[in-house]
Amino acid sequence: MTDSEKIKIVRKRLGYTQEVFAKALGIEQGTYSDYERGRTGVPRKVVELLFYKFNVSKDWWQSQEGEVIVITIKPPESNDKGIPILNQDFTAGEVTQFKDFPETIVGYIYFATFKNCIAFVSIKGNSMFPLYTAGDLIGLEPQTDLSHIDYGHPYGIVTKGGNRFVKIIRKGKDNNHLVLRSYNSKDYDDIDIHKNDIQTLYKAHGPIRDHHY
Repeated sequence: MTDSEKIKIVRKRLGYTQEVFAKALGIEQGTYSDYERGRTGVPRKVVELLFYKFNVSKDWWQSQEGEVIVITIKPPESNDKGIPILNQDFTAGEVTQFKDFPETIVGYIYFATFKNCIAFVSIKGNSMFPLYTAGDLIGLEPQTDLSHIDYGHPYGIVTKGGNRFVKIIRKGKDNNHLVLRSYNSKDYDDIDIHKNDIQTLYKAHGPIRDHHY
């Protein structure tokens, strides 16, 4: 198997588009596309980044044996705790305050890419398909400053009205509003929201697929 085939498998295993994966690797999309097409070789520094940032198995990269991504999931009673996995769906519904999360922890996960995340939650529904599929786990990184939003990136949004969304955030009609857009924008309309209606905002990372806990 060529390096171009392997890096494509890694990207799909992580559930990233070429655009998102290139951004995560710190390179231009065109440069990354050349890797997958075999036009240029995958540099060693990129391969090392796959190992240490995305937990790609060195054994798999070298011999295609074992799991592509090394993910360690530990039970709730584990003494060596990582980032909690919560028995919570993020799309819409009644909100459980984050201070209550310890009561809903179903496991812990260690994955270096998600070191800034405070929790993992599961995706419900298909409004973000194919970026996220129902049952995927995403990491939530607290976003405390609404003036520094990474427009075009998916976020977990908890509203004061009691809804949980995972949407791509775009600029709103003015400085006080934001547009929440589904990746599957063909079937789902944009949501206009006032910044004051947001209770908590989290930058979404992932997804993690094919998990077991």
